[in-house]
Amino acid sequence: MTDFIGGIESIGLQGIGILIKPKRGFFNITNSDGTAMQDIIAQATVQEMHTDNLELTDHPVALGANITDHAFKLPMELELKLAWSNSPNISAGISQILGSSASAAGQVLGGNYIGAANTAVASSGLSLLAGGFSLQDGSSVGQVNSIYNQLLRMQGNRALFDIFTGKRQYSNMIIKSLIVLNDHQTENSLFVTMHCREIILVSTKTTSIPMSLLTPSQRGIASIVDQGTKAPK
Repeated sequence: MTDFIGGIESIGLQGIGILIKPKRGFFNITNSDGTAMQDIIAQATVQEMHTDNLELTDHPVALGANITDHAFKLPMELELKLAWSNSPNISAGISQILGSSASAAGQVLGGNYIGAANTAVASSGLSLLAGGFSLQDGSSVGQVNSIYNQLLRMQGNRALFDIFTGKRQYSNMIIKSLIVLNDHQTENSLFVTMHCREIILVSTKTTSIPMSLLTPSQRGIASIVDQGTKAPK
């Protein structure tokens, strides 16, 4: 069965169990002008590729030197292959299963595994899946186009966002590239390959230097005052 992230990986129709996996998604999406955008949750994650690199200098390093001056961390990069469909998302059905069958669900291990008590629980869950709707659940025929357009706006607006994956959480990420495959078999689906990269944010601070500490040439530059726009004569 397709590995639906945030949904069911496998359903134990013989009382085996249900494996609930963490949701992959984009959260706290903030445009360059400070406005916020709607969170995006992937219906299915096909692949995640995490990349961490160090930039190393080529010249010899003296013994005892601060090694961080010669090996520094590059921005984190993440490549995602995600998918959405105009079909209903099963994640809402899962939430109903957990809500209505909590007493029969069994033991919770680490918040991820729920043992189905019997076949009836799993069967009732299947009936809920067909009617379960949630955020970006396929209830709209044009959902995949809407999500694709939002991803394009995120890239065009240079939006920063957080990414939750199965292994790590990323902050201050930006979409570097978007690749979408579309053919006669994927007309009602959205398969996206995204290359995201971290933006390293730093804080800056200004200070005033006493004129007595400046050289004569520096004092001449420091004494220049902006007097606004002047008309040429």
